[in-house]
Amino acid sequence: GLEAQVIKNTANFEFFKSGVEVDNYLGDHFSPVPILISAFIYKLLPSDITILSLQVILIIIGLIGFYKLANLKLGNPKLSLVLTIVLALAPGVQGVLLYDYHPIVYAFPFLIWAIFFNEKNMYRYSILLFLLACLVKEDVGIFVGLFGIVSLLNKNKVGLVYAFMGFSITTLAIQFLIPAIR
Repeated sequence: GLEAQVIKNTANFEFFKSGVEVDNYLGDHFSPVPILISAFIYKLLPSDITILSLQVILIIIGLIGFYKLANLKLGNPKLSLVLTIVLALAPGVQGVLLYDYHPIVYAFPFLIWAIFFNEKNMYRYSILLFLLACLVKEDVGIFVGLFGIVSLLNKNKVGLVYAFMGFSITTLAIQFLIPAIR
C-alpha cells in the first residue's frame, strides 16, 4: 500500500510523493533505487501485479547469482543447486513474496552478485552493485560495511572501499538525508 502509492506517484512525475506517513517517502526510508526502477517499470505496465511480479524476478536473479556463487566456492553443481533450492524455499524468501511489496528485495540480487564479482576479483562490478545495494534502503550499508571489514581481514584491500562506502552511505542517510527530507 504505502510503497505502491509512492511508486504510482513517482511514475506520474511526483517524485517520492507520499500521503501516508510523510510528504516525501525519502523522509521515512532512503530507498531511491527501488522506487525509481519500480516506477519506471510501472509506467510501462501500470498494474499492482507488475510491482509484485518484479519482486519475483528480482528473487530469481538473486537465486541465479547465489547458485553461481555457491558453485564457484564449492565446485559442485548438484550441491549448489540443492543449496539454491533450500534458499528459495526458506521462509524469509517465501514470506517476502506472499504479502505486499518490499523494496528491500532489491538488495538481494545486488548483494549476491556483488559478492560473486568480488570473489571473481571483478571489483568494479562489485563496487557498483554494492553502491546500488546501499541505495536500496538506509540500513543496507551496514551489511556492505561489515562485508568490507571481513574482506580486509581476509587481506582484500578493496574491503576498505566497501567499508567506507557502506558505513558512509548509511550514516549520511540516517543522520542527514532522512531528517532533512522529513
